[in-house]
Amino acid sequence: MLRDLQILAEQISRNIADSLLINGQEAYNQALIYYNSVRELSRRNVPGARELYENLNSIFKPRRSPDQPETEIEEERDALKLLHGKADGEMIIRNEQPHMTGGAHEVIDETHHEKAAWKETEEGKIEN
Repeated sequence: MLRDLQILAEQISRNIADSLLINGQEAYNQALIYYNSVRELSRRNVPGARELYENLNSIFKPRRSPDQPETEIEEERDALKLLHGKADGEMIIRNEQPHMTGGAHEVIDETHHEKAAWKETEEGKIEN
């Protein structure tokens, strides 16, 4: 009798877990629709939308750990910045073209995102 009760409890537990997963996914999809609407309103400069978008952005913006490699989109963005002279740094692209496949490439991206510049100033005199 206890074994039957345990099997029934496990089935109920699985059903609850499945329901949570399904409902959680539906809730996330609805929240994502709302986030995208707020983002669009923020782009259109609707009053109050920018602050709400910035608050929601901390939740929906994908996080990347420092040791995680950059995505191809980030690599392309850095390459374009370097090509157009909008960033300091160096990007080396090595391509290896095997005969049977489309090839493999390695990107070494040393783009400097922090800005630093020398500013010219007038020389002053120190009076004693």
